[in-house]
Amino acid sequence: MIGAAIGLVACFGKLSERGSGYWIANGFIDFFRTIPEVVLIFWVYSCLPLLLSIRISSEACGVIALSLFSGAYLAEIFRAGILAVPRGQVDAAYALAIPRIHIWRKIIIPPAIRRMMPAFVNFLTELLKATSLLSAIAVGEMAYTASVLGAKTLSYFEFLSAIAVLYFVLIFPISMFARRAEKNLLRRTGHWVLNFSSTTALMTENHFISCSNVCKSFGDFMALRDISVEIKQGEIICIVGPSGGGKSTFLRVLNALESVDSGEITVDRINLPGSATDVENIRREVGMVFQQFNLFEHMSIRENVTFAPRMSRKISLDEANQLAEKLLARVGIEEQIDKFPNHLSGGQQQRVAIARALAMRPKAMLFDEPTSALDPEMVVEVLDVIRELATEGMTMLIVTHEMGFAKEVAGRMIFMAGGRIVVDEETDRFFTASTNPELEQFLSNIL
Repeated sequence: MIGAAIGLVACFGKLSERGSGYWIANGFIDFFRTIPEVVLIFWVYSCLPLLLSIRISSEACGVIALSLFSGAYLAEIFRAGILAVPRGQVDAAYALAIPRIHIWRKIIIPPAIRRMMPAFVNFLTELLKATSLLSAIAVGEMAYTASVLGAKTLSYFEFLSAIAVLYFVLIFPISMFARRAEKNLLRRTGHWVLNFSSTTALMTENHFISCSNVCKSFGDFMALRDISVEIKQGEIICIVGPSGGGKSTFLRVLNALESVDSGEITVDRINLPGSATDVENIRREVGMVFQQFNLFEHMSIRENVTFAPRMSRKISLDEANQLAEKLLARVGIEEQIDKFPNHLSGGQQQRVAIARALAMRPKAMLFDEPTSALDPEMVVEVLDVIRELATEGMTMLIVTHEMGFAKEVAGRMIFMAGGRIVVDEETDRFFTASTNPELEQFLSNIL
């Protein structure tokens, strides 16, 4: 239990990826993972009473040593379980304005426990065996040699420290290599970290969404370059362009899932970046639907739809259930309400994702290529739901490659390439009268 508590503290310190807590946690994990248990036990037993100038029983020394050792290993097991929770599910929870404590309690911790449990149980099993066998079998020779030399010279500290340094020199480079490999992998695949920062929100213009000279980069890659655009309430805008053009990143910064490097963003008269409360207020009013559905895999369809309005809007369970039944009927899958996401087709899962976003009663919707992950026969059923929303006057920004659908529903088209808004025109002119060569080349390739 003590080791688990230490591991949790070190885990959260390392997840923060900033400040003194991160470096202390890193140093603790690297140091105590490199020292064999038997050496640490001898070290604590021989040296800790001398350093603290107090009498410590052998049992207490054993508990302290094994707690430090297990805490270092359990920290990485806990961290692996948390990072294994798909980032998309965490993004979806934040996009639904679910309070942070409930995201951890219901979205992150349950699946993280399932993912870390095999490694956790395996470590505990090995730890139990090691406590009874290490001194006799695992590293007997080195520990015995240190004990004999220490007895002859009465210099236990020097010899045990030498052993610790030897193991540290041998194992620390492996830890550094693993950390570098992890960073390289996460740079390609993306991950999420704890975010404790917040800034002050401001009130600005009357447009529902307004962007001015917004820039966003990932390392050396400039994802958004001087984005300036204004969107009025009730507008339906389709955003098209080549892959890597910044379309998805643009939607993510509007929902504060990504911070900006420079520029100004105003959503529903609240500036970004804003305080945690202001960001949650924006997310309550701006729903988001993702490419990969990002349903909460450990929750039923009913729970997926009801969880955010209950936690964020504070509506009752009965009201939330009635709302879920109504919205699922609206998107044509009311009979699936008590199933789990993995029992549904891709098209059905995306319709659940739309119902989940609508359950927050948003003023606007952001659709990030909602049909890109679907088989062709499932595309129509999702587009039909979006068409219905369009007829009701919902403000929508839709990233899509479905040009026929875009012609039908959009009043305005935006073409993005290289992180820039290249063309921003009314739909008819966009397809028939635009003179931009980049747009002409793009349309000729896909139409």
